[in-house]
Amino acid sequence: MEEKTRHRAKFSRIAAGFIIWLIVTAVFSLAIGAPVMAVWNWIAPEIFGLPAIGYWQAFGIVLLAKLVFGGFGSHFVPHPGIREEYVRDCGKRFWRRRAHFEKAFRDFGLDDDYEDWWEKHGSKSFDEYMKQKRGEKEK
Repeated sequence: MEEKTRHRAKFSRIAAGFIIWLIVTAVFSLAIGAPVMAVWNWIAPEIFGLPAIGYWQAFGIVLLAKLVFGGFGSHFVPHPGIREEYVRDCGKRFWRRRAHFEKAFRDFGLDDDYEDWWEKHGSKSFDEYMKQKRGEKEK
């Protein structure tokens, strides 16, 4: 007997959840369709020469837009700890890559060559570039 009451309670919870879902969906539909219809009928006929639409047509546009652009799946929101871990790993990978390129730069002797080039040509080239840029602004 106790098992029957458990099954009835479970069934009534499921039925109540379904009814609540139907009510929420209906309210959401009214809340979305009406503003779309109002905005469409206010703007589209005047600007684009399109006909005015009814509520269900507006709701269909919202539904179509949701299917094309948004989908109906739930949006995955990871646990805060997972997010922090992911960001931390991205940072580690960035610094690891940067260290790798800096090491390669030094291993090929490019570090010294770049400093020599900058001392001989770089600062003069940069100064000339800035003079040209200032001259263009004055004209």
